[in-house]
Amino acid sequence: MVSPPLIDLHTHSTASDGTDTPEQLVAAAHRAGVDVLAITDHDTTGGWDAAAAALPTGMRLVRGAEFSCVSPTGREERPVSVHLLGYLFDPTHPAIVAEQSRLRDERVHRLARITEKMAADGYPVDVESVMLDQSQMRAITGAGESLTVVPSMDGKVPVDVSDLMNGTPKECQWYFAETQTFGPEVEEFHKTTFQNPPDGGLISEGAAAYRDPETARHAFADLVGRVYDCGSTELGSTFIGEWTADADTLRMRSTGTCGRDYRIKNVVLAEVSFCSFPESIPAKSCSSFSIAMRPICRMGCRTVVSGGLRYSLM
Repeated sequence: MVSPPLIDLHTHSTASDGTDTPEQLVAAAHRAGVDVLAITDHDTTGGWDAAAAALPTGMRLVRGAEFSCVSPTGREERPVSVHLLGYLFDPTHPAIVAEQSRLRDERVHRLARITEKMAADGYPVDVESVMLDQSQMRAITGAGESLTVVPSMDGKVPVDVSDLMNGTPKECQWYFAETQTFGPEVEEFHKTTFQNPPDGGLISEGAAAYRDPETARHAFADLVGRVYDCGSTELGSTFIGEWTADADTLRMRSTGTCGRDYRIKNVVLAEVSFCSFPESIPAKSCSSFSIAMRPICRMGCRTVVSGGLRYSLM
């Protein structure tokens, strides 16, 4: 008598919130005697290729995902959250791509609301609490297992790159000097850079913590002032490109596919810089820290309002 095949149609990897990489997940399933394995990460297909490449002879892979949905219940209070398993769909279909991007963005915004409530209850966010780990960055960028940490660019001390500062206009040297970008009042710091070799992409996340919200706000206002001063020089647009700022955010987009986003929240100033990633990615990464607010300052403005204080950029 032939034994029925052993099938597992619901598993997660580090492409979302699992504990095993896709390769490790396939190996563990194979050791357990699984004949058919589905990889169904939350709102992403980032683990498909790695799982398929690690598949042993005789084992079959079902490609899928677990989509976050909302189901109306007929009650007035609120709808019910439902997770829908989908299988064998085209991951490049525009509707699928758009929905997965929306779901990942929604998840990040939910994290921002949680940190806001924690701060309001007397538990302010700190540097480590706003930094995304590798699995979260893989899910947000959609790069999956291809996204890895650059070992030499993961540190807890602000770094100034003097070789790049030399020859740069004085007003723009902060661009290569983290001690100037984040200011002298930093109490705690962490910055990590990730690489995506297949697409030549780089994305880094950094966070600086200050002794109190007022100090953090002043550091952010000083940074906006530096951006304005740099942009006023002949070569300024080479570094910062077009930029916008509001009470809590600063956004720079230079020519090509590079840019930086900054957000201030409580005692922490967060930075996301990127090259060769879709423009929506840094916004999603920074949104894990705080939610963007109505712009009140545009490129060329001479005043920015931050934390109820008005700072002149003259």
